[in-house]
Amino acid sequence: MLKHWLHETKLTQSHKLLSFNFVDMEDSSHLLNDIISLHNKLHSEGYLLLENFLPKKKVLKARKTILKLTNNNPQDLLNRQDIYNHYSVLEVLESKKIFKLCQKLFTINCVPRTEIYNEGKKTELPVKYSRYPNVFTFPYKWLRAVEQGKYTGLHLDRYYLNKGSDNIVTFWIPLGNVSKENGAMSVIPNKFITNAIKIRIKNLLEKKLEDGNGESDGWLDESELEGVTFVSHDFKMGDVVVLTLDVLHKTLSNNLKEKRISCDTRWQPINDKYPPW
Repeated sequence: MLKHWLHETKLTQSHKLLSFNFVDMEDSSHLLNDIISLHNKLHSEGYLLLENFLPKKKVLKARKTILKLTNNNPQDLLNRQDIYNHYSVLEVLESKKIFKLCQKLFTINCVPRTEIYNEGKKTELPVKYSRYPNVFTFPYKWLRAVEQGKYTGLHLDRYYLNKGSDNIVTFWIPLGNVSKENGAMSVIPNKFITNAIKIRIKNLLEKKLEDGNGESDGWLDESELEGVTFVSHDFKMGDVVVLTLDVLHKTLSNNLKEKRISCDTRWQPINDKYPPW
C-alpha cells in the first residue's frame, strides 16, 4: 500500500520561531498562451502560481461534497478514496484544464506517445487518457484536512518520488480560500537556492527513505536556512500551484480553527516509468 508520506505534523513546544523573508508569489496566468515561456518559468523557478485556473463553482461544489461526506468534520482524508473519487471532487482534481495544460507541458522535451493510437491498436488506458495521450495522473490523491497547529515541513518531492519519472509535477489545489494564516503553500524559488542549501539537499537525497510512513524523514532542518526568501500567497478558490520535483516547499502552520482542505495531485508523461517509489 502506498505510504502516506508528507503528513502534516503538530508544532511542538520546542519548535523554534525562525526568521524568514516572505514575498508574494508571482502569478503566471498571463503565460498560459505561451507554453514555451510557461515551461521555462516552471523549470527555472521550480513553481507556477496560476490564479483563477479552475472554475470556482466546481471547486466550491467539491468542497461542499467533502464536507457533506464527512458530516462537516473532515479528517483522515488520505484514506478516503471514496471521497476523492466522488464525481464532483474528481472533476476538480482531474480537471480537463489540468490535462490540457500537462499535455502541452509534456510535449516539450518529452517523447509523445501518440503513435500507439495511430497504429489502430486497442489501448488498455482509460478513456479519459485518449484525448491527452501524453498525460498520466496518479490514481492516488493526497487529499488533506489540516487542523490548527499543523503544517508540512520543508522538503522536495524527489526525496519521496525518486524511482520514476524526472518529469513529475504536482498540482497543489486549495479546496477553499487558503490564507497564509490558514496554512498556505510556501516555496523557495530556485533563484534563492544557495550553494549551502544545495549541499544540504544533496546530503538529504543520499539518505534512504526508512520503512514506516515517512512522515518527516525528508524534511530539512529550517534552522539551517534562517534568512532565506520564501514566496507564498493568500489563495482563492480556483487558484493552483504547480511544483517540480526539485523545488523546496512547505505549507505554513495553520493558525486558525478552520481546517485547511487541499489536495496534491501528481502528473507525468504517460511513457515515463511508474510508479516512482
